[in-house]
This record gives sequence, C-alpha cells and structure tokens, in this order.
Amino acid sequence: MLQRFIEGFEVKLTSIFITQHLFSNNFWIFVGLISTLNYCNASVSVEQCCIRERIPNICVRTLCNTASPPSDFDVYDVFDRRNNCSRYLDSVAKCLAAGRDHSPCCSREAKDLEENACFGLCRGDGHFHRASAYQTCIALNLASMFSCFEKGYQQIPSPPRNLLIGQVSSTEAELSWQEPEHNAKIVDHYLLYIYELETGSEKADLSTELRIETVSKEARINQLEPGTRYLLQIIALGLGTSKDENELPRSLPTELRFKTSGIAPQARPFKDKIYAALGSETLLACKIRTRH
Repeated sequence: MLQRFIEGFEVKLTSIFITQHLFSNNFWIFVGLISTLNYCNASVSVEQCCIRERIPNICVRTLCNTASPPSDFDVYDVFDRRNNCSRYLDSVAKCLAAGRDHSPCCSREAKDLEENACFGLCRGDGHFHRASAYQTCIALNLASMFSCFEKGYQQIPSPPRNLLIGQVSSTEAELSWQEPEHNAKIVDHYLLYIYELETGSEKADLSTELRIETVSKEARINQLEPGTRYLLQIIALGLGTSKDENELPRSLPTELRFKTSGIAPQARPFKDKIYAALGSETLLACKIRTRH
C-alpha cells in the first residue's frame, strides 16, 4: 500500500487499485475517486495539524474535528480554565483554515450573523477581545463554520507557493511564484497587493497600496520608491458565479518582504515648528528630494 500525506490530507493507493484503473477505460473515474478520497479525510488532516501544533487533546477533540461539531456542553469547555483552550486558538485557526479564506461561506451560513466574534477562525485568525462574545459565537455558529471548512477544502485553492523576488532596482521589482498545491485547476487569476512598510516597523502603510491582477505566475512591479521596504501579498482566486470579487473562492495570502535599492525620498520642513489656531485649517507644503 502506498500512503502519502499532503498538508495532512491522507491518500491511500493499492497496487491492485492502480492497475485496475490505470490500464482500463475507467482511468478518469480513478482520477476523480482519488480526489474524493483526498478530501473526505479533511477532518483527519485538521486533527493531525492540531496535534503537530502541540494542542491538548481535549481542545483537539472540541475544535479540530470538522466532521463532528462539538455539543453545546463541549463548547463551554473551550474557555474552561482547567483546559485553557483559548491560548491555542491561533494554532487552531491556522489548522482549520488550511490556507484558505472561508469567510464568505461563514457569513452566508451563520446561524446568528450578529454573533460573529469568532469568525476570524474562517480566515486563520484566532485573536479575540472578549471571551464571552467569542464563546457565544462558537456555541451558535461553529457547526455551520465546520460545514464551510469541509466544503472549502474542496472548492477553494490553497495559497500560491514558492514566491520569489527576482531583480530589484530602485523603482521596480520582478516576482515569480508557483501555482497552489491544492485545487490549482480552479484558479482563475492572482491578486498582488504591495504596501510600504512603516519606518522602523513591520506594519504595512495601507495608504500606499498597489494592486496588480494577473493570470500569469510572474509579475513586474513598478512605481516603487527607492530605498524603501515593502510587504508583498499574493492571493489565488478561483472561479465563481458572483460578480462581487470578495465572494470568489480565495486563498489566504502568501507574503514576502523586500527592499528597493537607492536612497529613500527625503522631506525637509521649511520650519521646525508650525503653529495654528485651534479649529483652523492649515496647508502644509513639503519639498521632497529623491536620489536614484
């Protein structure tokens, strides 16, 4: 028996099974059946992921078996101090999402859309602000969320792979990547988002966003600033019937940071201090000097 694990998805093949179909007219039935076997074990792969993340067994049983939603009683064990599953929610979220954004389905099929404090799980984010609101959200919506995860593993592409930065100049950068490992055939196009990183921080400046849409697996980015650090995010989008791009099947982003060559633009104020009356409007003009 040949046994292989890909991102936790277990595929088992026997030599008899392969021979029986590979050399018969039922070859395409064989291919379809393997795909089904791959994703029928999705809940098993999530459990294996959670175990690899060293999540306690009681938390794994409650939160990592998408084929079997927990009972109302079990849900309240998540935030029980004896179990303390809440400290592992980031790892749980990563395993549940499996590199895919399930948010549209989680919203559409939610039992109570207003109780959405736990919906970050649908995009691989386990952060929460109020434990009580999070617990209520899980109690009401986790069953429908698990259903979305099960469907998403089959219908949403995983993230683009092996994102590489090529030649980088003061204003341009070349990029390449490989198609997703899972559901690559349903990818329609890729979206690239490029942001400047704030000075002395890893936080993206959202006001500097550049957006590129492409069907290729390579891109050239221009209009960059010299000597500047950037965050690049690339998302794989699948085919869909909705005209709303946010409703299309999409992966979570693959990220990369890079820096352009040259010296960053310098801005020098005409005056070190400027005073204005309270409630008034003041127009500021800056002279920016750029070196390439």
